[in-house]
Amino acid sequence: MHIGSGVYKVAGVDVSSIYDDSAYLITYERCHIMIDAGSGAGLDNMLRNIAYVINDLKEIRYLILTHSHHRNSGGAYYMKSLNPDLQIIAHYPDSIYLRKPEKEYNMFIDELKDQKPVPVSLEIWDEIRTLKLCEDYIKILYTPCHTRGSISIAVMRGDLKYIFVGGLLEEIEKETYECKRSKEMIFNEDPDILCGSIRCIYGKNNIYEHIWRTHIYEKRDV
Repeated sequence: MHIGSGVYKVAGVDVSSIYDDSAYLITYERCHIMIDAGSGAGLDNMLRNIAYVINDLKEIRYLILTHSHHRNSGGAYYMKSLNPDLQIIAHYPDSIYLRKPEKEYNMFIDELKDQKPVPVSLEIWDEIRTLKLCEDYIKILYTPCHTRGSISIAVMRGDLKYIFVGGLLEEIEKETYECKRSKEMIFNEDPDILCGSIRCIYGKNNIYEHIWRTHIYEKRDV
């Protein structure tokens, strides 16, 4: 599913499996980045969706996992098996639960086999970290609202800023300090397109309205 310039949704409840949260593919010239990997239940469909976009799976050089929940990261094991050179990036402490999954923290899906461990190539500890991946600078934001190690990923494509937030959109009503701080970080990035585990929100006005529902921020002109 085409999201925008060089950005595709390759997994999710509507394109791969009812057990998959959304995974996204960001494409460049013979070097690509995936964000999340679904549960693994819809692997064949996810691979088919990827094949519609790129010719060689091994051109996916990086897999960034927003958090360690089964629905988002269970497919990472299979992607790494098919592409041994794939570099997997995650934030601490979810990086621990990717290496050694735990039923409660990872929210194992009862209908599926237990989540398999995956190696984490780059473990991030920073509040904000900018990485040069493929042909672009990718900003990693520590947004521990959904899990203690959740991250959001900001990237420019053309004139538009995309932010991929994993499960944060589903936690938008939470009033904990971590969630308020996470939403403020997203708000301050001024995204044009905000993509979560289920859907994308297009347009600054729509994004701000979604965040304003919690009445944390003053409405700004856009």
